[in-house]
Amino acid sequence: MRLPPKLCRLSSSNVRRKSGLPASCRRVLIIASCLALGFAQTSIAQSSHNEQLSTCGYKAVVVIYRGTAELAAACDALNEVTAYFRAIGFEAAPVVSVEFADRPADDTGAHGYFDRPGARVVVYRAGAVRPWSLSWNLAVAASFLRHELVHAMVWRVGKEPNRLPREWHEFIAYAIQLDLMDPNILERVLASQADVQPFDELIAVNEFTYGMGPEAFAVAAYKTYRARGGAQLVRQLLAGKLVPPVSHPPH
Repeated sequence: MRLPPKLCRLSSSNVRRKSGLPASCRRVLIIASCLALGFAQTSIAQSSHNEQLSTCGYKAVVVIYRGTAELAAACDALNEVTAYFRAIGFEAAPVVSVEFADRPADDTGAHGYFDRPGARVVVYRAGAVRPWSLSWNLAVAASFLRHELVHAMVWRVGKEPNRLPREWHEFIAYAIQLDLMDPNILERVLASQADVQPFDELIAVNEFTYGMGPEAFAVAAYKTYRARGGAQLVRQLLAGKLVPPVSHPPH
């Protein structure tokens, strides 16, 4: 798709929303840019005139950010998650839009979300909760960005990813999130759940244990991941060589 010159003049991978343009024109610019990269559905936050676009060097990525710190956080997350999957034998570039957004007033979610049909990850600039008692800041937000990008990559590269129950998708996302986490933050996360042990058996990864509390589940997932081969466990799960046992909570 070729963009009309009046809509978009690209000299690099970054596009600034110029504050002199009407909001409707800015929205057309962004949507046209996203469509040019293959996104048929991308929702754009309109709360700020200072948001910018970047591809972070990927052909099928759009990053919506405000300021160089957010851009660096997004590109680092994309690079690290992509490199992780490449290292375990899954060579696939991300196909996703990533958006740092202001939290809607009626949204009480913890950090953001992954919209699978729209291939879209949104991470909020302000957190409604304090995961592992951590103050919400860009470093913590970037860690949850990695979590959501892992979800996106699992659906992209996994063999029949829909066969994995939700708790196993979360197991993988939390394990890799903590594996890629800044060591100083990881130390605080583990200290906040010091009594949590690895799962004795993989059948313990189930809807019930996940429902007991995501923070404890995340640490148990990470410790189990470390105890069972780390990245090789993820590779076996995604390649279909290890089919996790499934149990259901008592009713």
